[in-house]
This record gives sequence, structure tokens and C-alpha cells, in this order.
Amino acid sequence: MRSDGSYSNEFEAAWDLSRRTIDRQPDADKIAALIGAGRCVVVVRYPMYCGFTDAYIGMGAAHCSDFIDRDNAEYAAGILRAGLDEGDDHSYEVLPKLAAPIIHTVQPDEDEVPF
Repeated sequence: MRSDGSYSNEFEAAWDLSRRTIDRQPDADKIAALIGAGRCVVVVRYPMYCGFTDAYIGMGAAHCSDFIDRDNAEYAAGILRAGLDEGDDHSYEVLPKLAAPIIHTVQPDEDEVPF
């Protein structure tokens, strides 16, 4: 898109229209509700393309399955991941994501070094 908001050609206009109108996360409300209810959700992430130009417009996400505990969700996601071929361009993840552990490191003062 040009700085004045116009397009240089019809393909650029079509791509922008697709990017703005295609719902890339059709199950977002369902996923949020399941997570809110304490469920662990397996989500598939996949590339999305413009219907007019076949140009890449972003990653989509959809609900695959949900479980009452994280162990079963991770197991199911592992089975799905194992079925992927090397060139596959989609992935599976379990939500909600676990927070990274906080690692506290204490640096000793020069006076505390034993040697």
C-alpha cells in the first residue's frame, strides 16, 4: 500500500482485503472459554493464504481437542506432532502456556569467595 492509502495494483488490493477480512482464529472464543474453565486445549497453527493471489497472509489457529489435565493434552499433541512430515508447515501446541520458571541467581561478593 502506498503512503496515500492507494494500492499499486489489483493484487495488492486483493491481498490486503483478504488479510483484513479472513478470520485467522475462528475458534478464539471457544479456546478462551475452555481455558477459562480450566481445560488444557490442543491448538493447531497453520499458514493462511490469500484466496485471490495465494500470497501468505499470516498464521491461523484452531481448536483440535481439549483435556482436563495437561499431561493428557501434551500426550495428544505429541501424537499429532509425530504424524507430521518433515516439510509440514503447521504445528500443534497446548494452551495455556506454562510460565517460564523464575531462576534467581545470587552473585557472591568478593569477600564471600572461599578461595
